[in-house]
Amino acid sequence: MNKIYFTWQEFDVAVKELANKLPKDFHRILGIPRGGLTIAVALSHITKKPLTYKLEDPELLVVDDISDSGRTLNQYGPFAKYTATIHMVRDTIYVPTVYVHEKPKDAWIVYPWEVDNE
Repeated sequence: MNKIYFTWQEFDVAVKELANKLPKDFHRILGIPRGGLTIAVALSHITKKPLTYKLEDPELLVVDDISDSGRTLNQYGPFAKYTATIHMVRDTIYVPTVYVHEKPKDAWIVYPWEVDNE
């Protein structure tokens, strides 16, 4: 499988693009551990919206790094007003409200916060 190394510089650009695409009427941001936490913190700084770990706010934005199979977002999505990811796979079972890039089918994305053991 082809690996794509997503850099911190690409991350910064993608998070700003994600923030610009987001609707403005959410109150809090929840980052799905582990991939969504870094994105949630960055979006919190950009949007000036607080982070939360509770699924109790009906005006919640849930973020993750990717909607690959979509199973993770499928668990959190029903509790959120909006969902957002940097990457999405075309045949995911959960299409986020907002995403930046479509991931190629034959690729594995290595995010800058991950350890690549290969």
